[in-house]
Amino acid sequence: LDEQVKLLVGRGLVVDDYDSAKHYLSFIGYYRLSGYTRYFTDPTDEKHEAFLKDISFQRVLNLYIFDRKLRALLMDSFERIEIALKAVVSHEGSILKGAFWLNEPSNFDHGQHEAVLSDVDEAIGSPGDGKTQHLFIAHFREKYSDVRPPSWMVFETMSFGAVSRTFKRCKGEIQTAIAKPFDVNRSVLESWMHVLAFGRNVCAHNCRIWNRTFTIKQRHSLVASA
Repeated sequence: LDEQVKLLVGRGLVVDDYDSAKHYLSFIGYYRLSGYTRYFTDPTDEKHEAFLKDISFQRVLNLYIFDRKLRALLMDSFERIEIALKAVVSHEGSILKGAFWLNEPSNFDHGQHEAVLSDVDEAIGSPGDGKTQHLFIAHFREKYSDVRPPSWMVFETMSFGAVSRTFKRCKGEIQTAIAKPFDVNRSVLESWMHVLAFGRNVCAHNCRIWNRTFTIKQRHSLVASA
């Protein structure tokens, strides 16, 4: 830690409190924090290591804290969006095709049902092995002989990414029914779900969100149609 602080100081970073800097480096990590220091380096430095004049450790730390708070705000929004999507996908699919619509190959694009069941079994625990992280799934298996529970139970266990993939694999009529409550075109909703799931995972893994370039782009049309 002493060597890390000296390295930063040697590159021109102002460190007013060595003990404080060592504390944050110890519990954040030099490598993670370096993802923020690079925004304060001198662009004329060939190695991109020297800091601009009068840049302090506290200023870098403040940017890191801002990014952490930004992730927390986004996660609050992602939670509400994810819950809403799970509820609507489950409800509309069940109304249209029945409570166990996830079990029917005809509800999905050709060749996609095995992938859907793979996501389902990963979420609820493989049928027959008696293992699940969810008490309500265990109770269902004790009471009923069905291999997999109804969709509203399944979607409670699924990740955001799995919900997005399931929607993408659905037949068009099911996608249209799901998209209707959100008043968007089904292809737009598919795009948004993909982008939101990716953004949620970035935040969940505590990756930098501030000033990040997202390569996955959403569609913007808001017109609701089949």
